[in-house]
Amino acid sequence: MNTFSTLPVELVYRIMDHQNELTLFCSMQNICRRLNQILSTYQRYQVSLLGILTFLSTVLYITLMIPQAI
Repeated sequence: MNTFSTLPVELVYRIMDHQNELTLFCSMQNICRRLNQILSTYQRYQVSLLGILTFLSTVLYITLMIPQAI
């Protein structure tokens, strides 16, 4: 029986191609050492951190604004 940890790196990259940046950064990181190594070499992941930071800053802004609206 094959598991996710035995998949070839190329196939894991293909799976990652279908994930958004937030999923890659928040949900797939620190699951296991092998996946962390794969994430560190995944090109789209390295380039797209700006999108994640923009999203997180928007969430932070909305979170800070909600108490004022109540």
